[in-house]
Formats: sequence, structure tokens, C-alpha cells
Amino acid sequence: MDFKELLKERYAVKRYDNKEKIDDKVLKDILECAVLTPSAVNMQPWEFFLVKTSVGKEKLKACIKDFNIERFCDCYACIVIAAKTALNAQDVMAICKKEEADGRFENKEIFKNRYEHMLKAVDGHNFKGDIKEWCAKQSYIALGTILYASHAYGVDSTPLEGIDADKADEILDLKRQNLHTQCIVLLGKAAKDDSNSLKFRNKSRVNTVKEALFK
Repeated sequence: MDFKELLKERYAVKRYDNKEKIDDKVLKDILECAVLTPSAVNMQPWEFFLVKTSVGKEKLKACIKDFNIERFCDCYACIVIAAKTALNAQDVMAICKKEEADGRFENKEIFKNRYEHMLKAVDGHNFKGDIKEWCAKQSYIALGTILYASHAYGVDSTPLEGIDADKADEILDLKRQNLHTQCIVLLGKAAKDDSNSLKFRNKSRVNTVKEALFK
């Protein structure tokens, strides 16, 4: 499908059909797309937690705000997007080692230069004291990937920020893992009478494209 058409067709679901299921292969494909999301200096400062069992959803329900409860309960599965709260030299080295294993470096000198470049970027944010915010911003790129990958695979979705992120951290034991919940993406099949469906409500966007004029 043409990507622009994908953007035109996708919308945030307000009501799910709780009888509809998603194939495990499709969920795996969506998560693999999330992993392929680009990030600054390839630090990939996120982790994705798939929750689809009734037990898991019942536990996670405690962090969902009232106005999102119904759609959360009726969706088939959800993905918790968590971002790193800190990064250090060991984290940078781990990424470089994976890049090396994937054949990105021709020799040790290139490896060394790559490590120093990535560490400089991370240390710059550590020095400014905004590393947590930097990682959080990166995670929202992954959110976009998940939303549009889901639609490409025929799965409807809803991004939720109406959550108690600290409670989600507690449920998933994220603080110990140097992670903080950013948002949750609901996945499933929209109910036929979903009020936000494009059958009932047209998509609306403001034209925010401007030409930068320089004298």
C-alpha cells in the first residue's frame, strides 16, 4: 500500500470488538517493525512489552485511567513502550558490540571511532541533565512505527497516554530495569459501530507545511 494512503486510512480506535483475535505471527511482525525503528546514533533506548493474556491485562488494568478502561478491556493485546532513564558507557559498548556482530565495522579502528562518537552524544545529554527526556523522545518514534505497522498488517490501534505511568512501572518492575513507561498501544479489531471510524467521522488535518523563506 502507498504510505500516504496508509496515513489516510489509519485512525485511533475508540471501541474494540472483544471477540476478534490477532494472529501471533502478526503481533511478532509488528514488534519486529518496532525494533527496526530508527533512533539517534542508533542507541535504541527503549524496550517493548507485549501484554495479551487475561492475567497480564488484568494486572495492567490498574494503571489505565477510567476513560480508557472499556477500550483497554476489549482490545486483544497491548504494547507497553518504555524508555531508558539513564545511559552510560556500558550501554554504548553493548550497542557497538551488537553492531560489530552484525558486520558494521571493517576493522577495530572503525569500531573505536564509532564507540567514541556514540559515547560523546550520550555524555553530552548526561552533561546537560536531559538524558531521560532524550530517551523518552526517541521512544515516540517507535510509537509511530507501531501505529502504522499495525495498520499495514490489518490491525487497529489506539495510543494511550491516559495511564498511570508510575503504576505501570511498578506492575512491570521497570524501575529496576532502568526503564520508565511512556505510553501503551492497544491492538485489536475495531467494533463495527466505533464512533471514530472513518465511516462515521472524516479525518481532519490542518495544513502545517510552510516554506522557509530566507533573505
